[in-house]
Amino acid sequence: MHIGPFFLQSRFTALHKLIEEVKPNLVVSSGDQTRRAKKKQFIKAKKLLDSLKIQWTAVPGNHDIPMYRVWERFFFPRYKYKKFFLSYTEPNLSYDNLEISGIDTTKSFTKDRGIYRKSSLRRLNQLWKTEKKGLRIVVAHHPPVSPPGFKKIYTTNSQAAIKTMASLGVDLMICGHYHVTYNTTSHQVILHEGEPFPIFAIGTVSCARGRGGEKKSNSCAVIIVKEEKTIEIIVYRWNKNETRFKKWYSLHYKR
Repeated sequence: MHIGPFFLQSRFTALHKLIEEVKPNLVVSSGDQTRRAKKKQFIKAKKLLDSLKIQWTAVPGNHDIPMYRVWERFFFPRYKYKKFFLSYTEPNLSYDNLEISGIDTTKSFTKDRGIYRKSSLRRLNQLWKTEKKGLRIVVAHHPPVSPPGFKKIYTTNSQAAIKTMASLGVDLMICGHYHVTYNTTSHQVILHEGEPFPIFAIGTVSCARGRGGEKKSNSCAVIIVKEEKTIEIIVYRWNKNETRFKKWYSLHYKR
């Protein structure tokens, strides 16, 4: 959302209307709730998400770690996030045919790079080492690899993360960070045993700083999980003429 100077209220209002139309079971934010990890920004972000009147969850992004408050950045980087937004950074949710787990990829000793910590991967392995109940989705702010047209960057420990996810039967990974929508597969990060799984990164829903082909634009997505183990991702893009999010394209995956 990037609550702060670049937040666009009109986009969030349009998102609210889209949610009323689609009626999803869950809203997931893939990070960067705030611009500068300030108390008032976290409070506003939580208030806006609560206003949707449905269950929501989130993972932190690099903008949710203090940038210029150096003491806080290095010694208490997630204090305000946990106190004023969510008390946890790696959510776990389970439904009849779906399991969702979040990974906190933020770190203090960098401006905007991320990391898949070994502790997070161990936690995921412990959580999902049992037999699958349905489809499994992982949510993280930093994608394993940067989008096409950008400088090639691999998030730290991305190959180990992909191997772990593949071994646990992950069916989809959802990311954010780059403010541009794109999709790839796990085999584009590293060749691993088993079937490759899709990686989908969404742009920004309400920040004025879209990038790449989404400059001055915004996007969001609706993910539909069907009983026959298929996933449909419907991508919506801001339509300034109609002042609403309008269907852009869709992706289909059979697992």
